[in-house]
Amino acid sequence: MNLNANAVLLIAKTDNLVEQLQRAEAARTRSIILSMLVGSIFGWAIGVGQLLIIGSWDLFMWAWMPLIPFYSALGWALFGMIMSGSGVFSHSKPAGQTVTEKGYPQRDVA
Repeated sequence: MNLNANAVLLIAKTDNLVEQLQRAEAARTRSIILSMLVGSIFGWAIGVGQLLIIGSWDLFMWAWMPLIPFYSALGWALFGMIMSGSGVFSHSKPAGQTVTEKGYPQRDVA
């Protein structure tokens, strides 16, 4: 009987760990997409700002001028992807880690 109870507890811990990993992966993916979107909007605004500050009419007659905000947006989107790829903005804690009453991390020991 004790052996069956241990097996049930082991399965329950494994299912809980799988759920935690799935939630962490979903949070990381959401973080990457959101950071890329915010980064591209921010980069596009910087590119448009650069064009307005430079203000040279020769630059506005240049055929490739619209690519300046586009490449700025692309660069900032990549920066956002790199920063959030580690899950910095996902607000998720690593799987198997609990927090004590005082807020110190404590690893679960099986």
